[in-house]
Amino acid sequence: MELALKAFAFHSAGDGPIVNEPTHHDLMGWYKVAVSYGLEDERTVSENVSVLHELHKIHFLRYPKQLPGPVPNLEVIVDQTVEHLISTFTQIINPR
Repeated sequence: MELALKAFAFHSAGDGPIVNEPTHHDLMGWYKVAVSYGLEDERTVSENVSVLHELHKIHFLRYPKQLPGPVPNLEVIVDQTVEHLISTFTQIINPR
C-alpha cells in the first residue's frame, strides 16, 4: 500500500518535490499526499488506511501481540484497499 501511494504521489509530482513528504512509513500521511495530488478521498479507503496505519505504527504484523479489541480481517482490508487504490491510480494515470 505504501509503495502504491508513493508511486502515485511521485508520478503526480513529476519532477517537483513531494510537498510535506511523510516519513517513517506513514500510511495515512501518504494517503493524504495522494489525496492532495488528486486521489478522491473515500471514507472507506481512508478508514482502512487508518486501521493499517495504526497497526503498522505498533509493528503489529511483525510482532503480533494481544490488542484491546478484535483485530479486523487484515487480509480483506489490505487486498481490497490496495486493489482499489491501484485500479484508481491506473485510471488517473492512464485513462482509457
